[in-house]
Amino acid sequence: MLPITEIPLFVRESAKHFDSVFSWHQSRHFQRYLTGIMTDPNVTISHMAERFSEPVDQRGLNRFLTEYVWSPEELNKERLNRLQETPTTQWKTKGVVAIDDTLIDKSGKLIPGAGKLYDPTDACFKHAQNIVTSHYADWEINYPLGFRQYYKEDSREAEDYGFKTRIQLACELVTEAVEWDVAAETFVADSSYFCKELVDYIGSYGKDWVMSAKSDRLVKVNNEWVQLKDYASTVPPEQYRKAEASGIPYWVHTRTLFFKCLGRKVKVAVSYDSPELSGDPKFLVSNNLRWERNRILRAYALRHSIEAFYRDAKQHLGLEGCQLRKIQGVHRHWMLVFTAYSILKQSVVESSLTKKLKGALNTLGDGCRYVARQLLESLVMLVHKLAIQQQTPAEIMKVITL
Repeated sequence: MLPITEIPLFVRESAKHFDSVFSWHQSRHFQRYLTGIMTDPNVTISHMAERFSEPVDQRGLNRFLTEYVWSPEELNKERLNRLQETPTTQWKTKGVVAIDDTLIDKSGKLIPGAGKLYDPTDACFKHAQNIVTSHYADWEINYPLGFRQYYKEDSREAEDYGFKTRIQLACELVTEAVEWDVAAETFVADSSYFCKELVDYIGSYGKDWVMSAKSDRLVKVNNEWVQLKDYASTVPPEQYRKAEASGIPYWVHTRTLFFKCLGRKVKVAVSYDSPELSGDPKFLVSNNLRWERNRILRAYALRHSIEAFYRDAKQHLGLEGCQLRKIQGVHRHWMLVFTAYSILKQSVVESSLTKKLKGALNTLGDGCRYVARQLLESLVMLVHKLAIQQQTPAEIMKVITL
């Protein structure tokens, strides 16, 4: 990794928007931390401190996360307020709030909240932390909103802070989004969150929802309970109509059906990704009985942005890199990752520093590479300055590798 000879201009300018959250001294650590996680996915505090050519106290960075008095809630508030200042990044009524969770792989046995958890993606158990998050998305922008950490029922953390199921944590995130006046009128989630407790809770706020459902869910057809997959097998091919989401064609049948697990009727969309109706169908469910197939598919398609966020945050911003053993430090790290993600996302569409480069900054990775390039430019300028001063290569190396 490149040594950090100075905080990149992009980071310094972005950090100014959070001056109300931090003292001057804390803001310096804030800028250092943003620089570290934007330019190196290996974001252990010791590794980050070692990258600065001007000595940075590892203990100071550690205390910034674990001891210094600043509010992650206030940081999150300022982050979201900043996003509302630009029309392109403002939340909109046609956007959605996605709810999902991800595992954060860990090796240390003393990492707070880490335990043996099942990963459905890899179909195996892992030693990991589990974070439930809410995420705003429309067709122009997406960014995280809030998070809750899930603790296993038999864990020390559950004993200390109280055990809550993932569904209960999801309900808290729904309330949070409503209290923040997030404009989106629809919540989306995958089949692991499709249950009466959550959908009724969303409905109590007058919001719509679209979720996927497992194929063995029971629905009433002709006064008999049948599984969704069995119902789908009885639908004539001519009842499927072409629909589109994210530019991808689907063939969809919709019908209002009574769900046993919900105790009421909902709109069901049975979707195939080929005109031959081959393979297993996808089942989408919505409480809005008036919605047609395209609207259901387009709302659910926005849910995938939360999965892209998990992937980018782990790959580019070190979401999994924190090894702190204090819960406050871990949660502050996650909030700083949220902040870095939002700054980079917003820079693509709004930042005056990158406006001329907007065409080249299409992804989060592009943004991280842009910050890394500023680090390289700073390093080159420093080497040039030292060479003019007739310092020897050995002396220059000593300066830039402190």
